[in-house]
Amino acid sequence: MQFKTGCGWKACYNEENGRYFAEYGGIQSYNLYEITKEIYERLDESMTEGDAYLIIYDGRHMYMSVDDRCGPPYTVVFDDDYEKLCPWANVVKSGRVWSDELTDAAVEIFASEENNREQRRRKREQKKAKKNTDVYEACPEFEDEKYLIRFVEKEDADALLEVYSDKNSLPFFNSDNCDGDNFYYPSKKEMENAISFWLQSYENRCFVRWTVIDKAISKAIGTIEMFHRTSDDDFNDVGVLRLDLRSDYEKANVIQEILQLFIPPAFELFDCGEIISKAPIYAVERLEAVKNCGFEKSDKLLIGTNDHYAYNGYWTIKK
Repeated sequence: MQFKTGCGWKACYNEENGRYFAEYGGIQSYNLYEITKEIYERLDESMTEGDAYLIIYDGRHMYMSVDDRCGPPYTVVFDDDYEKLCPWANVVKSGRVWSDELTDAAVEIFASEENNREQRRRKREQKKAKKNTDVYEACPEFEDEKYLIRFVEKEDADALLEVYSDKNSLPFFNSDNCDGDNFYYPSKKEMENAISFWLQSYENRCFVRWTVIDKAISKAIGTIEMFHRTSDDDFNDVGVLRLDLRSDYEKANVIQEILQLFIPPAFELFDCGEIISKAPIYAVERLEAVKNCGFEKSDKLLIGTNDHYAYNGYWTIKK
């Protein structure tokens, strides 16, 4: 980076991205701008803060803070990337930060912030698009002729009790790194507690649990859990998929149809380029299904982020 420094101001040219920035002011009034090459070249280190301000002001406002005793101190962030773009800046923070809504209104009203309008409008559109695809804001449903996959509900307890009290299903449940919970719930109370935990985990953005409905009988026959995994092992930044089914549905054709319905949109929903799922060597129907869906066996071990155990038996599919 190249810098110009004057009394009460500083400008920077970042050779890596070819962009120019400048700051001026201090505790009472601090401002950070993105400027043009022409503005940067006009700045001279002999200039006072007042002279530099008259030039820098023509740039795009990125950040400002005010504590001038004329009212409560405040901070306005016009560009959320200001810290990443200007790590060198001696940013001053004062009072409460304006909300995005208030900042957007100011940008639209004041002519001095005209250079920020395009950036702020684009940001609003990006937020809107992200919200529409944020699985923790709106949980989508998936459906074909046979199955409906929708967000789990408390009312699913009776039907799911038949799944999670089914001892023949138990060996196929993936309870790796689940703090000792093996997902065997022989009573309705235990099933209700599990569903409450799943719902709370969704609110906390930990994972999403869907109920799988057999449309022919209008009844829940299992669940799917999915989350984005961050870890220090070989399975970092992947989506983890758990599929629990009633034992009479643990069949290759059923598993395959459910996975093929769910997996394609799951990559985008959980922002991952790879999805992993467990299929032990004895789960012959499940193994046939994951192979038919395009999964490949992984020799890597999943290291539990809670219990630090090493788990095997994972299969992986990439986007």
